[in-house]
Amino acid sequence: MLRSVRYSVFALMALGMIGCGKSPVPGDGAASPAKAAAEAVDVSAAVASDFPRGFVPEFSYRVRSKANDTIDGVEYKKLVVEFKGGDAVTIDKTVEAGFVRIGYRRYKTLTQNNGAIVGDYGKDGHRITATITPKSDSMSLFDAESKGTIYFVWRP
Repeated sequence: MLRSVRYSVFALMALGMIGCGKSPVPGDGAASPAKAAAEAVDVSAAVASDFPRGFVPEFSYRVRSKANDTIDGVEYKKLVVEFKGGDAVTIDKTVEAGFVRIGYRRYKTLTQNNGAIVGDYGKDGHRITATITPKSDSMSLFDAESKGTIYFVWRP
């Protein structure tokens, strides 16, 4: 049991390191907001495959980690990204609009004490959860200009 947990931790760390280089905005943050938005929409197939099928992020981001997990024989995909612009409420509305465009309906919203917004979306028996968490003093982010994180969980 301990060995499988250890391997899982190493696998998640490796996946996180792999995803670190996939940012639609140059590392120096020099892109204008218009250019960053255009680049975020024009994602490559490899980056788009990180997100739930059909979802195109319309915000600047950096992949923090991604993983596949199996719980009770059910496969889940997990993706954590750091968002660069806007606040949690604005990003939540952007994520919701992106899911609505591909046929999902928001059926639950929770606001947590730390300012995080949890949105549950559904379509034809498929469910996606997106948790938008604003930056805080206790949060360690890769990029200084990141405003928080988005944690996606879904079944492929």
